[in-house]
Amino acid sequence: MPKMKAPALNVPQSDREADLLLMLYGEQSRVVAELQTRMDAALARAKADFEGRAKPSQEVLKGLFEQLQAWGAANRSRLTADGKVKTVELPAGKIGWRSRPPSIRLTAKIDEVIKTLRTLKLARFIRVKYEVNKEALLEEPKRAATIAGIKVVTDAEDFYVEPFGADLSEPKP
Repeated sequence: MPKMKAPALNVPQSDREADLLLMLYGEQSRVVAELQTRMDAALARAKADFEGRAKPSQEVLKGLFEQLQAWGAANRSRLTADGKVKTVELPAGKIGWRSRPPSIRLTAKIDEVIKTLRTLKLARFIRVKYEVNKEALLEEPKRAATIAGIKVVTDAEDFYVEPFGADLSEPKP
C-alpha cells in the first residue's frame, strides 16, 4: 500500500502563537456549542409540533384498531375456519392473530428460585457468568502483569485542549 503524505500543518512557532490558537479553539468550541443548543431546541420544537399534529390521527387509529379487533373476535371462528388459519385477507388488507413466543416470568425472588432449583437438583436451569475483574487486577498491577494473557497498560496518554471559559451562573431567585 503506498504511503500517503501527511497534510501540512501550520504549527505554532511560539508560546504566544499557541496561546492565540487556543483562544481561537475556545471561540470555535463556543460557536459549535451554541449551534448544538439551537439545533436541539429546534428539533424539540419540530418534534413537539409533529407529535401534536399526529395525536388526533393516533386517537382515530386506536379507535379503528379496537373496532376491528372486536369484529375479529366476534367472527374469529368463521374467519379462521375454526382455527385452521391465523391470517384473513380482506380487499383492503389483512387482519390476523400471532402467537407470541413462550417466555419465562419469575413469580418469586431470584434468590428463592435459584435455591429451589438447587434443591431440586436442576442446576442446568442456572446460568453462571464469569468475567475478568479488571478493577481487582488494577489494585494489584505487579501481580496482574505476571499472568499470561494480561497486560497492564500504564503508558497511555492523551493530548487534550481545554480553553478557558466561564459558565453562566443561574439567576438567583
